[in-house]
Amino acid sequence: MISNSLHDLNPQVRWAAVSVFRMLSINLGPTLQVQYHHKMLPALTAMIADFHFPHLQERAALEIRLFSKDCIRNDLKPHLEEIVSKLLALLQNENQQLQEEAMATLASIAISSQV
Repeated sequence: MISNSLHDLNPQVRWAAVSVFRMLSINLGPTLQVQYHHKMLPALTAMIADFHFPHLQERAALEIRLFSKDCIRNDLKPHLEEIVSKLLALLQNENQQLQEEAMATLASIAISSQV
């Protein structure tokens, strides 16, 4: 249900879905990453590509950063190319906060993918 809401046309629904996702990540910890990485990482990555809503892009990048910290390297690996390409695109944005979050997420992904 949450992964479907992350694709909703209404940005407020997507914002709410990201908030629920964060609470689930906090409360369910690594279990959520193991069971749902294949759904959640592509959904969050797709949000990064939505240049109409920079605040959602920043939030999605943050959630990928936090989510990936508890991901197993093999679970993260199939998504790396797509995530990295979207984050590199964010570095071209004029919004400094967005650039900073993209850089922090890239650094975190680099560390998580090597562990």
